[in-house]
Amino acid sequence: MKIKIEKGTKQGRKIYNNNKVKVNFGDSVIHEGKIDLRQGARAIQKGIANTQGSGLKQAPLDNNNVIKATAGEVKPQPAKIKKPNNIIDKSKSVNVKKGQKVSITKNVSNISRVLVALEWEYKSQSFDIDTSIFMMDVNNKTAEEDFIFYNNPISRSNAVALKKDFNKKLLDCYDITLQLNLNTVPSNIKVLAVTVTVDEEAKNKHSFKDIKNAQLKIIDVDTNKEIFSYSFAQGLTNQTAIVASEIYKHGDEWKINCIGSGFTGGLQALCDNYGIDTK
Repeated sequence: MKIKIEKGTKQGRKIYNNNKVKVNFGDSVIHEGKIDLRQGARAIQKGIANTQGSGLKQAPLDNNNVIKATAGEVKPQPAKIKKPNNIIDKSKSVNVKKGQKVSITKNVSNISRVLVALEWEYKSQSFDIDTSIFMMDVNNKTAEEDFIFYNNPISRSNAVALKKDFNKKLLDCYDITLQLNLNTVPSNIKVLAVTVTVDEEAKNKHSFKDIKNAQLKIIDVDTNKEIFSYSFAQGLTNQTAIVASEIYKHGDEWKINCIGSGFTGGLQALCDNYGIDTK
């Protein structure tokens, strides 16, 4: 049985204050009110889901016929078992370093369809890691609709799509893929910031010191060739958020800035850094 989520109006266009959210589970409403989207997907699930095996217990209906769910323990998902990648040619991929700025279009002229692929390994216990893209404009602000994350996975212009791969059958070869169409990026957008965060529910126990071999790869989809790769989480300790890279336009060129900077404030710190008002 699936959970159906119906959204009402938003309050003052604040991206996390969605009002009148109603969650239907079959014939019963199990949540009616607000959901804080700054939480990770599993934290939201933990708060509202009510199904066998989820770790949640069902309480009786209240006076408004709304079930109040009480949360139990939700165990982290096991590490993703990635399939061998026999599609992408890595033979001429350039290994770049943290802090380098390199041109994408000088390496591949007229490139438009780009896949950003990220992968990592856990040192011991697995935990949930989320990926987001901030489409920052010329005023150093990111509009609500231009914050691409699990609850808003495709941009208005279809320039950015989370967990897509241009139908290349590569989704199971990496931990996460980001589909970019550079030709459809709106003219007022100057930066596509690729960020990675420890899920809100896991960040009290884990940080990026608990992963290894974290790689970001830039792939030309039309030729099936990997252009660049770099280690984006080197030297981090208690940080729970990373700006892995910024892809930006400089004149007629698309370039990548290999940042790899960590933040201790999780997703909130990234929203502050890229001009999203979450208050």
